Amino acid sequence: MNTTTPVPLKSLASLTVLVVEDEEMIRDALMHNLTRFGIQHFWVVGTVAEGRAIISHAMVNMVISDCDVNGENGKVFLDKVADTQPCAYRLLISGNPDNFQGVTLHKCLGKPFGSNDIKAHLEEALDQMLWQEQR
Repeated sequence: MNTTTPVPLKSLASLTVLVVEDEEMIRDALMHNLTRFGIQHFWVVGTVAEGRAIISHAMVNMVISDCDVNGENGKVFLDKVADTQPCAYRLLISGNPDNFQGVTLHKCLGKPFGSNDIKAHLEEALDQMLWQEQR
C-alpha cells in the first residue's frame, strides 16, 4: 500500500498503522486487534529495517514498535519516525518497564497488554489526528 497523501480521518477504520515487532505471537495478536477494531490499512513487520522502508514511502498515522526488535532499539526507531513524520502517534511497547525511563516523545505500553489497551491507544491516535486536522 502506498499512501503518499493523508487519508481524511473520521473513524478507527481510517487510521494507517505500522507495527514493528519481532515476536510472532505479539505480531499476530496486534494484527488480530487491528482487524478486530476495523483498521483497514496496516503493515505488521518483524524488523526495524522493514519499518524504515515503509516509513520512507508511506504516511502513517500510528507506529507501534517493540523496544527491542531483533537487537535493534525501537525507541531510536520511533525517534527517527518523529523526525520524518512528526504527526504520527508513536507507541513503544516492552515487557520491561525500565525501558520506558527517559521516554518523552512517545507513548508507552507494558507487556502483557490486552485488547482494550490497544483500542484505547488507537482511539487516542485518532483523537490526536483529528485535532491536528482542525488546526
